[in-house]
Amino acid sequence: MLNRSLKYKAIFFISLVVIAVCVSLNLFLMSSITKELEGEIQKRGEASTSNFAYDSYYGLLTEDSIILNGLITGRMKQPDVDYVVITNHNGKVLASSNPEFVGEVLPDGISKKANESKSSIVQPYYHNADSSKIKGYDFSSVVLVRDVQTSDFSENEELYETFDQTQSTEMEKLGVVRMGFSLDHIKKREKELIMQSAVVSIIITIIMIFIAYTLIQPKVDTVVYISSIANKIADSNGEDIESVYVEKSKLGERDNDEISILGASFRLMLTQLKSYHKDMKEYTEKVEEASRAKSNFLANMSHELRTPLNAIIGYCELLQEDFEEEGIKIGEKDLKKIHSSANYLSNVINEVLDLSRIESGKMELDMDTVMIEPIIENVENVCAVGAESNNNDLIFDVSDEIENVYCEPTKLTQCLVNLINNSCKFTSDGTIKLSVSKTLIENKEAVCFKVSDTGIGIQAEHLTSIFESFSQGDGSITRKYGGTGLGLAVSRKFTRLMGGDLTAESEYGQGSTFTLWLPI
Repeated sequence: MLNRSLKYKAIFFISLVVIAVCVSLNLFLMSSITKELEGEIQKRGEASTSNFAYDSYYGLLTEDSIILNGLITGRMKQPDVDYVVITNHNGKVLASSNPEFVGEVLPDGISKKANESKSSIVQPYYHNADSSKIKGYDFSSVVLVRDVQTSDFSENEELYETFDQTQSTEMEKLGVVRMGFSLDHIKKREKELIMQSAVVSIIITIIMIFIAYTLIQPKVDTVVYISSIANKIADSNGEDIESVYVEKSKLGERDNDEISILGASFRLMLTQLKSYHKDMKEYTEKVEEASRAKSNFLANMSHELRTPLNAIIGYCELLQEDFEEEGIKIGEKDLKKIHSSANYLSNVINEVLDLSRIESGKMELDMDTVMIEPIIENVENVCAVGAESNNNDLIFDVSDEIENVYCEPTKLTQCLVNLINNSCKFTSDGTIKLSVSKTLIENKEAVCFKVSDTGIGIQAEHLTSIFESFSQGDGSITRKYGGTGLGLAVSRKFTRLMGGDLTAESEYGQGSTFTLWLPI
């Protein structure tokens, strides 16, 4: 039930409340009616027993069984009378509705108690000796007669009295009359009330369920309608939001309750979302246009810059060769600076172009399974000069298990060169080590390249930002060591395009370790 819809939950709990109220009310009414009927039985029993004692005087006085049986027959015709017993003052049964008891002394002792107390006794009797269910009430009344030897009376004065007379010193006990009044008709009436109450409760419950359904169904329809619109927008990732039409009548805005307020708020939210989506779409188009313009600008600028740079690099190399052949030393250092600066600028242009292609999704990789040894040799040759410039030891440790790697060779070489050159730049008189081994990444085999150094390290708060474009931790790093902040950003993007990832670990002042892994 708890997994059902709001409608069924509400109807279920309303039904429980209605049934509980009906049952409680019916139990209270039945208890009140039962007590009232039992009170009427007791009043009627006391009055009937007192009258019967009055009528039984002559029969008890003469102990005439014919008279007494006639009286009993008449009393047994009264409603609810279960039995009638007449005993003498010794408790012996003179007459009874059950002839088996005539001449016996009843074992319950009620007649004896009534004789001794000379008063009316009312107590329940049960279905059997072991039962706790009351079958009815036993009413006992003592029949008394005046003592003619000790009392003066006229001829018209009554010779007998019943238990309500208190002059016991002048009264003689003739016997006791007992009448049993059954509660069967009350039990029967209770059963009828239970059946009637059940029918009424069922009718009321059905009516309340119908009313609840009538009231709840429109609210549920509103919630379902809002949910369907929200799902439609979610399924389209917001692309079709402008085409979504909301029927005001289905949002229940004519009512003034919480669901109606929700519907009105949803319609207002949807209107604002449509406006935001339209603005965002226009903004996105402008951004895409700007990105295309940027790409075109970078492509054109790279062509315009590369042509003179290549010429400068080429002329520098020719001049260096001529100076070596002729043994000219003047200007040799200047040519090297020009050549180095031109190469540096060319590399920066290449990194900017690579970043632009990656961000625009135009970067295409030629992935293949290649031998790892030529790649490591190429990296070693390229990075040797950078390591020597800061008096660093460059160590390569390649596991014998690694022979091939699935990658784009040029991009992997560029990534490793960027990592080692980065370590060489921030390490002086230290050690840079490239370790290559197999490892498990997400339960899959991978080739792991680790570049570790003993340089200045990276502060913990900057570890997440070093892979962002044009970022180098803090400004002091850029001012002291230079650089554009593109090497790590481009390397991570290349690595992820090849199916791997690039991460960093560092302890400030102790060095850093960059880990690049690619799936085998």
